[in-house]
Amino acid sequence: MFVLFESYFSKLNRDIVIQSSKVEDTSKKVGCARENLLQVFKKRKVLEKLRERYEKEYKEHVLKMENKHFDEIAISKFYYRHKKKQIH
Repeated sequence: MFVLFESYFSKLNRDIVIQSSKVEDTSKKVGCARENLLQVFKKRKVLEKLRERYEKEYKEHVLKMENKHFDEIAISKFYYRHKKKQIH
């Protein structure tokens, strides 16, 4: 009977060692995955800042072009009015 208990406990110890090894491997994988996720978040933040910067630059460019267009319209109207007055 003692031999059965000894055999059973021996098997339990082997199972514990195997499971401990699996837990350690899984912990390493989780650590690597966590590190990769952190890197992805950092890259995402950089890309978001770039997108915001490019969006701001684009809006500034569009505003500048609109203002230039409105200035040209105003100059044309001014020129047309003064030319019309000179004719009369």
